[in-house]
Amino acid sequence: SRPEGVMVAEDGRVLATGARSNNLVVYDNGEIVGEVGGFSAPHDVEIDQGGFIWVADAANDRLVQLGHDLEIKRILSGAEFDFNGPRYMDFDSAGRLYVADKYSNKIKFIDKDGNLLQILGQDEAGKGDGIFYHPEGVEIEGDDVWFSDTYNNRIVRYRISAEEQ
Repeated sequence: SRPEGVMVAEDGRVLATGARSNNLVVYDNGEIVGEVGGFSAPHDVEIDQGGFIWVADAANDRLVQLGHDLEIKRILSGAEFDFNGPRYMDFDSAGRLYVADKYSNKIKFIDKDGNLLQILGQDEAGKGDGIFYHPEGVEIEGDDVWFSDTYNNRIVRYRISAEEQ
């Protein structure tokens, strides 16, 4: 109920989050082949280079990593990450995860081992270089990282330098 995030896995399965039903549903050829609950308003779903499924569990202020079998492998939460409504995310070619953390007004970069690398933004909402007001969307294409800065009514592009990759 109230689908938010959707993605198609390399094997053709379609994964979708239900923000009202608080679940992740996996479809194969239009048939439900898996489901996991226990989320609260999950938004995005992505698959990393290792085949792990990641869910932005927005109202629980955490990211959840699941295996192909939909069993929880890792949860990123707590003081280290200080999530406040993580919404959408994407992986770059180096396996880093970029997360739009809506109510903290920040973008958080996490390495492939689950360590917080960097934060872009500040506690107070605003508009300017590196300042956001409820960011939500994230899309990575090549060296470009795009963020939807929702309440500032803008799309922001950052470029990943060769040294960062």
